[in-house]
Amino acid sequence: LTLFTAGEAERITGLSTVMQRDWRHRGFLPKNDGHARFDAFGLATMFVLKLFSDRGIGPQFAEKITEITARSVVWNALYSADMFEGDFAEEVDPRLPPRSDRVQADVRRRQLWHSLGFPRLIPTRFLIVFADGSEWWDQSIDAALENPRNAIAEKLAGPIIVLDQEALGDLLAERVGRPLVHIETTPDRPS
Repeated sequence: LTLFTAGEAERITGLSTVMQRDWRHRGFLPKNDGHARFDAFGLATMFVLKLFSDRGIGPQFAEKITEITARSVVWNALYSADMFEGDFAEEVDPRLPPRSDRVQADVRRRQLWHSLGFPRLIPTRFLIVFADGSEWWDQSIDAALENPRNAIAEKLAGPIIVLDQEALGDLLAERVGRPLVHIETTPDRPS
């Protein structure tokens, strides 16, 4: 995974280096040995915590849902082939049509997920935080609001926050300005 400096992270996420340092000391961001460096997941975590903070929700509350939300943001950021660089060892079958950039990015993204030991679940598009503080992940805002488990006064009586994780992934990919993942393949050695 490509690493970004604290200054780059500030430019990408909007979270100042001073606040990054404070949140690292308080345990909301991973501690670093030496100079702070952040990979895609660290950037996404920072980005999500900052979005909640900008809406008056502190990291104490947001921390419990940040990891899964950050993974979803990264999943969506990696939908672009531009987010990968390096050697790509791909089996080429001349009988098959060439893969589109989007298909290649999806294959690489799934391989990365597998190599990191993440579950084989495809993240949903929306994170909804209801007025009572409960959260719900869904592909559709309407479906989430119509679900009988969510159609109760305590959940709906007050502000509701909706994060479009797909749009946040696109924004993260746009802001980083360079690949998030570098792939190097090792040549097969004869047995």
